[in-house]
Amino acid sequence: MVDAGHNPLPSADAALVVVECVNPVEATRNAWSATAQHNSARLLSVEVICSDPDGHRRRAERRVVDIPDLVLPTWQEILDRDYEPWTTERLVLDTAIMNSESAVRRITARMFTE
Repeated sequence: MVDAGHNPLPSADAALVVVECVNPVEATRNAWSATAQHNSARLLSVEVICSDPDGHRRRAERRVVDIPDLVLPTWQEILDRDYEPWTTERLVLDTAIMNSESAVRRITARMFTE
């Protein structure tokens, strides 16, 4: 276990990889798991949800693009996306009831306590 108050990073022999991506299907989740296992790295899977459909829609429709040529999905495309329920352990963060700072604290706490 790492004492985050004194040494915020894992030891040199521990692999820590942080990936931010959408994993709506089990195949992509399994690929990340296999990659972590192959490299003897820990994997912390995090599912970010918004349990408030109206709030989720407002956020999606008000997003501002800051990447040139990136086309954001419409609300209907978000609703129609392929999504397979998780069958593996993960940390679930609900943005309808927590802010980004709280989410970061929960992720960081889980990273350094398991």
